[in-house]
Amino acid sequence: MPQKPTCETSWRVTSLAWNRGSDFTSQDAQKGVEFPVDGGRIDILAVDKAGRFVVFELKLARGRNKALGQILYYMGWVDKHLGKGESRGIIVAKEISDDLILAVQRVQGVSLYRYKLSVSVEKVS
Repeated sequence: MPQKPTCETSWRVTSLAWNRGSDFTSQDAQKGVEFPVDGGRIDILAVDKAGRFVVFELKLARGRNKALGQILYYMGWVDKHLGKGESRGIIVAKEISDDLILAVQRVQGVSLYRYKLSVSVEKVS
């Protein structure tokens, strides 16, 4: 039997352009880290202001084509087992390939975002 979310933690998403200032609510039992599903783990499972599930697939470096199949499976699993209507998916990666951009253009409900990191070093002593 599918595991239902049991823990809710709210946080403010302000640094990502797709929903600047929107509230998201974590719905996983592991406080926003990963949500176990049959055959894998969703990186972040959230609920947007409209009450729809949002599946985040985080890639450390390059978002590859297999990320699309992976997020579509997770979205389908969420739609079937958690039943809040159609979920949407967001793939976040440092580099997004042209092939992935082309493939995602054919899929409703999936968005791509590129992350940028910066680090500064400050002398302490």
